[in-house]
Amino acid sequence: MLSTPHRRTGSRAASVVNAEIRALWCRGMLTVSERERYRELLAEWAEAVRAEDASAHRAARAEGTREDLARAA
Repeated sequence: MLSTPHRRTGSRAASVVNAEIRALWCRGMLTVSERERYRELLAEWAEAVRAEDASAHRAARAEGTREDLARAA
C-alpha cells in the first residue's frame, strides 16, 4: 500500500488548495512525485469546490425560505 504523506484530513477551502497548486507549478516542470501531489491536490480542489457549491446552494435555499415565511406572515 502506498503512503500519502501529503494527504490531509478534513476539508480545506478551494482557494487554499488552489494556492498550493499554483505554488507547485511556479517552480516549473513537475517531478514524478510532484505530479502525484498535483493529482492529489486536483482531487482535493474539486471536492472543495463541490462542497462550497453545495453550501452556497443550501444557504440560498434557506434564505429563500426565510423570505417566503416573512411574506406569508
